[in-house]
Amino acid sequence: MGLRTMSELTVTPRGQLLVRDSPPGSPDRTPPDALLAAYRESAARGMLDSAN
Repeated sequence: MGLRTMSELTVTPRGQLLVRDSPPGSPDRTPPDALLAAYRESAARGMLDSAN
């Protein structure tokens, strides 16, 4: 597997989804195991859990 880039997801008031890549090597950006499990289940479930 290649290098993974963390991204920040933002939903605007108009319902647009903005994705911004975080710089490589950002400290303390390891996602929790529960969030990774949600994304393994489905992208929609992962985004829902990310918003909470």
